[in-house]
Amino acid sequence: MTQHQDSEPATKHSGPPTGRRERNRLQTTLAIEDVATRLFLEHGVDAVTVEQICEGADISRRSFFNYFESKAQLLSGPSASVVTPDLLAEITELSAEKRLPFPAQVVELVGRAHIEVQKRRHARSIDPALSREIARRRAVLIRTSPELLYDRHRSLHEAKDRLKEAIIANLTEHPANRSLRDLPLEQEARLLVNMVTSTVWSAFALAHSSDSGIADAEAFTAATRALGTLHAGFDRLSFE
Repeated sequence: MTQHQDSEPATKHSGPPTGRRERNRLQTTLAIEDVATRLFLEHGVDAVTVEQICEGADISRRSFFNYFESKAQLLSGPSASVVTPDLLAEITELSAEKRLPFPAQVVELVGRAHIEVQKRRHARSIDPALSREIARRRAVLIRTSPELLYDRHRSLHEAKDRLKEAIIANLTEHPANRSLRDLPLEQEARLLVNMVTSTVWSAFALAHSSDSGIADAEAFTAATRALGTLHAGFDRLSFE
């Protein structure tokens, strides 16, 4: 669920770039990201200058700023919006007559949205293996950078709030979708959003520990099944 908003239209860039200018642009972007993430891991983000990145990528300082607004943007990387208006509209309109209970439908929709973003991003890559390695480095850097963690958490909370409002709208319109009728509606919506978030993070954790490094359908399926197994018996717990 994300994060910095750098939307990637679903109808464009569905395959590797074919034009020379586009390929050159992506090659330069990848070179900058490769050099920068390696230097960040080796020396620390604050110790690395834009000039050092430019030297390693064999570009001018001016060229750097044609690709990235700042070192911080380069560090965080592109991240397409998953919680889009279309996704929120789909959640709002989900009915109780589907093959899955409402909470599972929401998890499935959000999971599929994440998978599509991953597919589009890697389909555009001119070097998928290097792109995955850069993504792995960024994940390490983000976990160890308080500022980036704060930005990610803030963006995540904003996305979660939008999801919560869509779920509340659905449960208000379709009361049969409710599972926790003893709780206030807003609390049920918040719990469901947290469940969706844990599923997404679990899928990405499984993906990063696999050979592919991509949170694909296999990773999401494994995550949901693992969480389902771990949650067995939770309905019988008591802390009194």
